[in-house]
Amino acid sequence: MKFRKALLVLGLSALALTTACSSDEPLPTVMSFNTTAADAAKVVEMIDSITVADMTTEQEIEKIYLAYCNLDESTRELVTNYDKLTGYRKTISELYYTEPKLGSRMDRTKINIGTYCFNPQCWNDEGVQALVDCGIDFIANASYDNTLLDLLDKYGVGAFASGVVPGWYTGGGNPAPANVGTASTALPLSSYETAAANFVDRDCIWGIDLGDEPWSQDIPHFAEIIDYCKEVFPGKIPYLNLLPPLYHYNRGQMYLDGVEIGHIDSYAQYVKADYLSYDQYPYGDLGIDIDRFNDFYAGMIFTSKICNENDMDLWTVIQANSQHGAYLTENQLRMQLGLCLANGVRTITWACWNAGWFDYNIVDSQGKLGDVYYSLQKVNADIDTISLVYSKYYIVTTGAVGLEPLKLTTKSESLKYLPTTDTTLKLSEIKNCSVSEITTSENVIVTAGYFEKLQGEGSAIMFANTTNFWGDTWSKLYWCDDSPSATVYFTVKDPEAKVMAYYNGDAFEPEYVENGQYRLTIGNCDNVFVTIE
Repeated sequence: MKFRKALLVLGLSALALTTACSSDEPLPTVMSFNTTAADAAKVVEMIDSITVADMTTEQEIEKIYLAYCNLDESTRELVTNYDKLTGYRKTISELYYTEPKLGSRMDRTKINIGTYCFNPQCWNDEGVQALVDCGIDFIANASYDNTLLDLLDKYGVGAFASGVVPGWYTGGGNPAPANVGTASTALPLSSYETAAANFVDRDCIWGIDLGDEPWSQDIPHFAEIIDYCKEVFPGKIPYLNLLPPLYHYNRGQMYLDGVEIGHIDSYAQYVKADYLSYDQYPYGDLGIDIDRFNDFYAGMIFTSKICNENDMDLWTVIQANSQHGAYLTENQLRMQLGLCLANGVRTITWACWNAGWFDYNIVDSQGKLGDVYYSLQKVNADIDTISLVYSKYYIVTTGAVGLEPLKLTTKSESLKYLPTTDTTLKLSEIKNCSVSEITTSENVIVTAGYFEKLQGEGSAIMFANTTNFWGDTWSKLYWCDDSPSATVYFTVKDPEAKVMAYYNGDAFEPEYVENGQYRLTIGNCDNVFVTIE
């Protein structure tokens, strides 16, 4: 069982989550499993009874998965046809995608997991096997080098190849870097024509890495580059990664029809792509920098809204490395992940693998696995499991529930374009919302993303316990080491609706209270996905 800290409770007859209500801060009640070989045999029989996996059998298959999740760890091993059940669920998830997405080699019907700064010390069988074992699907900024590409082909890892076309990096800084606004001169389209003529394709090449962190002044030219690369590198994703969403809003941005716009708005306006990728690292500096947390939280909500309005998948590069004299903890990884999932993120790239600008990477400079590797391995496995359900839905809106978030202030004034009120979930503004109310226990803040199904009827909510973002003690906030469990109450309008919950992919039935109200408890930095059918 993947459940951490025994926060979610599964019983054989009902998968009910219970809390102790005798104190102001509800605590989870731990119950023991009691399943037998006969229970496993019944699940095997139910799986074998499925003759077709499509939307007509979707609910039946999810009920079988619920029964499987109701088994304890040792009894699960007796379900010898579990791979068949997983295959059925994957097939159904893929049916929700009726239109092809950019990049024919990248399976965009799932949450993809990447990394970057994969340097030559790991260009060997052991190094690439470590990628696979950690659940990494692709490498961004992967060197266009035959030694590496041979290995990626061998192990089935994708690459956004860097070095196929002329590179570009702007980055941050104050004053602005000297190359801001020079892309059209430095990167003429003729140079891409030459690159295409010399390109040798490989199965592992999912995309062409165009560069990193352009400012808004150069994005109109990158829009032309992206259009051109679609033609000369068919089937490959022209990959461009952007600065953090709220960065540089006050520093010499471009104008559209006389109105100043930032790089995220510029990308949405000019680039004809079905994804938007950006990087943001809340644990980036020595000491505790609350600006980074504010920008990370509000910037993700801001960009999710932009992507939703422009029918783009949201991709993000987040942090698995540190320079704080210690590796990041599993809680710190999960805090970032919860916010990603609550905002509809479809591709997550973890920085950095074995190089980059920090000392405590996923793997060290000699290829030795760091402590964070094993935490990341757990988190990635959970992402892969929840993807089978999560990927059937698209994000509608996201916001905070519970205590009013502390005022978001930053020295850089980067939040002046995102009022604090925009971070609060507003159910009343959701058309045909399936939920009438969401409340929480005291002294917690939950970030809730409201989703609807890509095909047919149905909705979902991703709940992430983000209390640490607003903790009274910044050290607790920063390290995510101590936070109350968040008890969430949500009321479903349709009394006949089937409500299912998924904790890191494992299914359970949330506790029913009364009058359409359900209750569940979410641990420190954790998240739960609830579907309403």
